[in-house]
Amino acid sequence: MVSKHYLEEEFARLLEQPGAVELLDGAVLDGLWLWDLDNPEHEWVSPGLWRALGYDSLSQPNTEWYKLLFPEDRDALFENAQRHCEDAKQPFDQTVRFRGAGAVTRLVRCRGMAIRTESGEAHKLLGAFTVIQDAQRHRIDRQLSELVELSGDAVFAWSLEQGVQRWNRGAVKLFGVSEQAAIGQDPVALTRAEVEGGWDHVFRHLRQGRQWSGEVKRHCRDGSVRYTSARLSPIEMVGGDLLILEIARDSTDERRQNEKLRLLNRELNHRVKNLFAVVQGLVSISGRGEEDPAALTEKIQARIAALAAAHLISIDDEETQAISFRKVLDAVLAPYDQRQNQLSIGGSEAMLPRRAVTPVGMIFHELATNTVKYGAWSEPGGHLAVTWIVSDPEGVGHMHIKWTEKFASPRHGAAKAKPGLGLPLIQQSARQLDGELTRTWTAQGLETVLSFSLAPSVGQPAARKLHHAARATGAATPHDLN
Repeated sequence: MVSKHYLEEEFARLLEQPGAVELLDGAVLDGLWLWDLDNPEHEWVSPGLWRALGYDSLSQPNTEWYKLLFPEDRDALFENAQRHCEDAKQPFDQTVRFRGAGAVTRLVRCRGMAIRTESGEAHKLLGAFTVIQDAQRHRIDRQLSELVELSGDAVFAWSLEQGVQRWNRGAVKLFGVSEQAAIGQDPVALTRAEVEGGWDHVFRHLRQGRQWSGEVKRHCRDGSVRYTSARLSPIEMVGGDLLILEIARDSTDERRQNEKLRLLNRELNHRVKNLFAVVQGLVSISGRGEEDPAALTEKIQARIAALAAAHLISIDDEETQAISFRKVLDAVLAPYDQRQNQLSIGGSEAMLPRRAVTPVGMIFHELATNTVKYGAWSEPGGHLAVTWIVSDPEGVGHMHIKWTEKFASPRHGAAKAKPGLGLPLIQQSARQLDGELTRTWTAQGLETVLSFSLAPSVGQPAARKLHHAARATGAATPHDLN
């Protein structure tokens, strides 16, 4: 004779407990269970549960009942049970999904009540299972359908073998595919959906009873591409087929904003690196041959101020890829407003590539500084003329700038004067532009000519290599201002 499990015998006695009869009477039972919370490895489940899941006494799985639950349902079930044990006012009543015989998903309502000691501490958990039958499922489906249609997100149910089963208005609006056209179709093929790592990875996840969340790239009926933040939940498995509920929220605009922020961050990092490199170069060049700390400080401050001015111009025009040369020149010459009667400026409209703004600003800052200290503006009556033209304006375009200083009186021997300490900085900046710089001294003054390409890639290493290759083959690189 097979002896009864001690918990089964105790279960019979517990039917006399207040509330136990009401629990059983109010449920359409497909199984009973009792759990010893003091010895949690001990539990008893009635044969009714196994029958409801499609097993018989011979095919009953050799495992605990809760291991047949979908993982996320199992976690939620235990959390609810714990809340109920801690607080009797918290009901323990939850619908969960079981994996039944033949890989069929069963929807089961699980209810229970804690058996407490005189002090109110839970030491047993008594419960009942009820399989939700078709009539109940139809009512639930109808209620869910109403909620799904009200959702602004794309919500659709589909299976691997039968394709789309439900397709709400949100899906019609997002993908441009009518419900009639979507039913029965594979939504992955219908919208040419792509996920990182491939769909096989997603399906393995779902077959294990786990939800999958991530970004899905889909192609709409009008040819546009939309990115969605999607959550896929396994609803039911029948044989080898898997029914999936997908909720997809359009994240295209958010993704574009994030991509724009990533690009801005990369650009910011690039600019900061360049600024540090330029400042380091400024300090190094300014210190050559300078023994007076005050004079060195003044030089460095002035050059960093010029660098900041060029940088601010590029920030002001953040949305454009080209900056007006006249705007850069005006910023450089702004500290010398009192020299307006000794200055003439003229040239056609010219737009500098963003990468050219800093080196151009530094070149003309150094030229202006030298003009004040040693050149045309170092004495009354001197004059500075800045002119420029753009050759091949319909093509890539080349900038040719002439900086002409006319002394108030002839200076014989000026051409033999030792080059100033700012000349290396000017030459270094010209090399950044991959440009050509010439300086011509006469007794009457100094003429500096700067020529460089207006291509957007100006200043990039690859562009410099191409430019040098062009010159090596004899291609024209005009720099004369006629």
